[in-house]
Amino acid sequence: MKRPGKTSSDSQSTPPKERSEPPRLAVPLHQIQKMQVFGELVGGVAHDFNNLLSIFHGYTEILQTELAPDNPLQEYLSEMTAAVERAKTLTSQLLNFSRTTPSAPRALRLESVLLEFRKMLRRMIGEKIELVLEMEDACGWVMADPREIETLLTNLVVNACEAMPQGGRLSLELTDVVIARTSRRIKAGLAPGAYVQLAIRDTGVGMEQDLLPRIFEQGFTTKPPGRNTGLGLAVGTGIVEHSGGKIFAESTPGKGSTFTVFLPRLQSPPPEKPLQKQKEVFSGKGENILIVEDDAPVRKNLAARMRRLGYRALCAANGDAALRILETEREIRLVIADIIMPLMGGVELAEIIRQRWPGTKIALTSGYVFDPPTDTISNYDAFLPKPISSGALIHNLRNLLDA
Repeated sequence: MKRPGKTSSDSQSTPPKERSEPPRLAVPLHQIQKMQVFGELVGGVAHDFNNLLSIFHGYTEILQTELAPDNPLQEYLSEMTAAVERAKTLTSQLLNFSRTTPSAPRALRLESVLLEFRKMLRRMIGEKIELVLEMEDACGWVMADPREIETLLTNLVVNACEAMPQGGRLSLELTDVVIARTSRRIKAGLAPGAYVQLAIRDTGVGMEQDLLPRIFEQGFTTKPPGRNTGLGLAVGTGIVEHSGGKIFAESTPGKGSTFTVFLPRLQSPPPEKPLQKQKEVFSGKGENILIVEDDAPVRKNLAARMRRLGYRALCAANGDAALRILETEREIRLVIADIIMPLMGGVELAEIIRQRWPGTKIALTSGYVFDPPTDTISNYDAFLPKPISSGALIHNLRNLLDA
């Protein structure tokens, strides 16, 4: 049962330094370049890992359908499928960390983000730090990008762990609060109203009071040169303020630090989307489908699954090879193309297909997190993130071909 929203206490805290525009402190160029290279490396590794997951996921599903439901091996296959799903979540988090696409805020509950993030949190903090997660029942909705919230949490948790080299206690507390007009938070720039409050507390070394007003500045860090870019908290406060909220910090040397995030609570939850009635027939009818994928094992796996679903699968290793096939095979109903390939990628291929074979359906796929640019959104009909499940293949393919 949900408890009544609490009124924020007026305990002394230090907000981020107020300013009319973002700080312009210089950040060393080599640090920025290092972060960019690291982000690209993380994205590339996660993309390749997603391709491997596509192979594991695809062949596991094939074996599950081949074996009788009561076969003892089904239990092992179910465990493998569950492991793949956990790995998909991990790679998704890595890809979210490396992405540079625009923010995509939506209505969400922070407890769902925290519960999902907790799986990665255990690996981040190690065994010497005790983790405490306290959440009020059914906290309200906020408008935020879940990827950005995970980035914010990552930055705050990494800082907290570095402040506890000998171990300690890390607490994440989530609750609904109401900021009254008499609260000291108002003087610090927080508007009165209803918020969801997230507090990250550690029992680390803490900071001196004169440092607190500067910790949200770009390039400022208390760590030795080479240990930190000084961008983590600046990114964090940008994420919070982009969502209409505020972040505050308080710390005591030798006792630890607390970072408190306030995000405006939505007045009402978003309306539930009506369930769409699914079609009853999802099997293939012998249609020609062209698979364009540069990774040979992934291409082979996807073709095998397509044929099992009743389609005729043709394969190409890149966009140029796909065009040659399209010139000779005039009855291709659907093209499934990876976005990033040598010689010619999926987006460029889709543009050519739209011009030369306008009746051909196009589905783009990728192991990267992908937000379609608005100028290419009309050039394809669906996006299938890797690893592609059989359920996604069955529903999307049939619906595309029947449209």
